[in-house]
Amino acid sequence: MIGDLAFTELWSLQELYLDSNEIEFISERGFGGLIQLRKLSIADNKLGVIDNNVFGDVKKLNVLDLRNNELETLIEEVMQNVIENFKSNYAFIALGGNKLHCDCSLSWLHKLSNETRSRRVKTALARLSCISDIKLPITNYSKSEKIIDSSHTLNSMTYKKSFEKMYDEGEGNIEDDPVYEDTLQDQETEIPSNKIEYRRKLLQIPAEMLPCPSKYSFEASFSPPTQDEVKYYKSSSSRVTALVTYLMTIIFNLT
Repeated sequence: MIGDLAFTELWSLQELYLDSNEIEFISERGFGGLIQLRKLSIADNKLGVIDNNVFGDVKKLNVLDLRNNELETLIEEVMQNVIENFKSNYAFIALGGNKLHCDCSLSWLHKLSNETRSRRVKTALARLSCISDIKLPITNYSKSEKIIDSSHTLNSMTYKKSFEKMYDEGEGNIEDDPVYEDTLQDQETEIPSNKIEYRRKLLQIPAEMLPCPSKYSFEASFSPPTQDEVKYYKSSSSRVTALVTYLMTIIFNLT
């Protein structure tokens, strides 16, 4: 866990590497005071969720590595204070190796891919996979996109060196570097519960086709009350009203 203001005395810090520390949670002000921070790597940890204000103080952040965590989503609100930085030429964001779900909470990544000037961001997002329990429609593969089968696992030191190399050498050629390929390829996987799990490249799913599970779940679970339920609620309401009136009468008589 990273608690509030954990690095506050390092206010001039520009780069921070926290890879492979089994971090499960970051407080909202965990990076509070790091106003000069530009590069942050939290790869190979156990983050399952990131709170909305975690990046609130690191307004100069433009390089972020969140690979190989347990994230199921990354909503736009988490990145709202720094998202414009990731549209610059030298920006980079890495999200591969997580458990991201193919839903509308990731639709902002489509917009980022279209608006960023960074080829590294475009390449990383083009290779990013997500998981769905339904078969979503996808667009055709881009002819210029080169898909690499990463059959081996890169250790933390390899990630760190490649991460530093990418940042220090500018645009560079990363097309053939396996570290930038999300290990989840387009495929269908049968999980223990006999439920089929579909893995797709996020940007190949049209943004408007990404489902919003919470909305659908609410709509599916809602149904109008039955006549018996209406009668019950009315009778319950009547009893409560009568009880309140009785108590008010007693209080009035006592005074």
